[in-house]
Order: sequence, then C-alpha cells, then structure tokens
Amino acid sequence: MAAADPLRHSWGARAHLPALTALPEFEVVAVCTNHFDTARSTASHFDIPLVFDDVAAMVEHPDVDVVDVCIGVASHHAVVLEALRARKHVVCEWPLGADLAEAQELRAAAEKAGVLHAICLQARYAPVYQYMRYLVATGYIGRVLSCSLNASMAMAPSPRSASLALIHFGHCLDTLCFVVEQELQRTSAIVQIDPVANHVLIHGRGDNGALIDVNIRHVPVFATGLTIEIDGTDGVLVAAIDGADLSARGIRSLGEQLNQATLSGARAGEAVSTMVVPEIHRWVPARVPTGPALAIAQLLRRFAEGIRSGMPCEADFGLALRRHELFATLERATDAGLAAR
Repeated sequence: MAAADPLRHSWGARAHLPALTALPEFEVVAVCTNHFDTARSTASHFDIPLVFDDVAAMVEHPDVDVVDVCIGVASHHAVVLEALRARKHVVCEWPLGADLAEAQELRAAAEKAGVLHAICLQARYAPVYQYMRYLVATGYIGRVLSCSLNASMAMAPSPRSASLALIHFGHCLDTLCFVVEQELQRTSAIVQIDPVANHVLIHGRGDNGALIDVNIRHVPVFATGLTIEIDGTDGVLVAAIDGADLSARGIRSLGEQLNQATLSGARAGEAVSTMVVPEIHRWVPARVPTGPALAIAQLLRRFAEGIRSGMPCEADFGLALRRHELFATLERATDAGLAAR
C-alpha cells in the first residue's frame, strides 16, 4: 500500500486480509464496513467480489461461511451476534466484547449456535512462542522459577484509551500463560486507566508456583519496547523487541511488538545468544508475509482444520471469556484496594 493509502491504518487490511488471501483454505468473497465507499476501496485493493455496508445482508449471503470480525471493539458485540444468528463460523479480534457482560453473552450465543468460534489472541500461534513453549515443556530451562513481561507503547489521549488497556492486557498475558502453561493465581494488581496514561501492574504466581510479574504501560513517550523473560533452574529464554525504531518499522501497537519479537536464550554456563526458530513451528505457506499477518494466518489455518474436523479451536470464545474474567477481577481488586484471587 502506498504511504498515503488510508487502508494502512486498518488492522483488517494490514493483518487479516493478507493472511486470508495467502491461505488456500479460504476465499475472501465479501467485505463489509459502515461506509460503502470504504468497503469498495478495500474490495478493490484485495480483489474481493462482494461489497456491503449492512452486516445482516452480508452474513445472510449464501457464499459466506465464515465471518472474520476485525473492527473496533465497540462494534464486536452486534456484529458477532449477527453472524451467530446466521449460523456462520466466527473469528473475532480480541477483546471479544467491550466488557465482561458482552463476552459472556457472546460465548453463550456461540455455544448455542453450534458453530466454530475463535478469538484472535493470535500471538500464541506465532512461531517464536510455539518454540518457546516447546523449549519450556521439554526442559530447556529446567523448572520455571519466574516469568516477567515488560511492555510499553506511546499513547495519545483518545476515546480508545480505556479499551487499549484491555486489548494489550489480553494479548500480553495470554502469550505469557501459553508459553509457560500456567494460569495466573494469587494475584495483586493495579489497573489504572487515565486519559494520559494506562498502567496494568500484576504480581502473582502461576498455578505451578512460578512467580509472575507483568508491567504494561501506555505512556506519552516510551523507549523500552517489549520483553518477556522466563527464568528457570537451568536456563533462561527471552522474547524481545527494541523500542527504539518501532515507528520507522511501521509497528504501532503492543500486539505488533509481541508478534514480531525475536528469541534469545541460554542454559547454565552459556552466554545468552539469539536463537533460530525451527521451520516446524511455522505451518503456513511461504507467501504469508512476515509481520502482522503471520500469527493471524497460523491461527486461521488451525481454525480451518477445526471446521473440517469438527474439533474446537484452542483459542475459542471460552478462552476469551477467561481472559475477560481475569481482567474484570483485577479491576475490581484495584477499586477495592485488595488482592485478587
């Protein structure tokens, strides 16, 4: 896309559509936005035959089997419900709903509809985290002692400020929990949402005893980028991205930082060095571009396998609901000045 192309700001156009059009399992037959001109522009760019500005009309079209919802969080609830009423399989960007109540309703509706559903907590499907999980599970670092996640991004005050805290909490924490195969327990937290800056600070333990420390920040000026460090009795693993030149590389969000991190590690007595992720952890065609589209494509391929086999997707609306429930618990604990359990 040219630098002046307005589609460059659309997550759907930058990540979902490049992934979908590169996978042989999918044929993109329709696009829908609130404005017909925008939908037509996207359709023209990606050679999509059907254009809509009415979600109900699109989901009822006989050629549509799967609905990929990659729009603003405030619209997720209405659009996902339309797709489920039409008995269409649904992929939805995280968060599932604007709040816990919406997430609960959508999960229940998806189960009732009897269709396959997936939430785009896609970093767990990125090759780097698939490999990290494998290394942890096979004992590369020994017993996991502690996990830390430090992440920051610049934020200008906007109506989206509050939703960013939920968005990046979900992406970051889900990835960390996936890598170490532990869920957060016995937790204390501060969730501060402010027009100028957001902070999500968590201290706790995983259900296998590992200490977990999370610091997610949206601040006016940042420099550190993202680091996930897993420390064990026999070694260490680090997924990181340098925050110094992210804007020049077109990386705008913590989600993108997360999906484009590089891996390093060492065992006891070794120097920490860069690690190459084996190709076995990438299961999509070479034509899928690196960057934002890669982890989305990995998830979508697993989703397509689930449609064929009838098996549920690992990252389904049930996982989304658990992440919503945890965030709501941390918020309530912050408001009450208590530890979350």
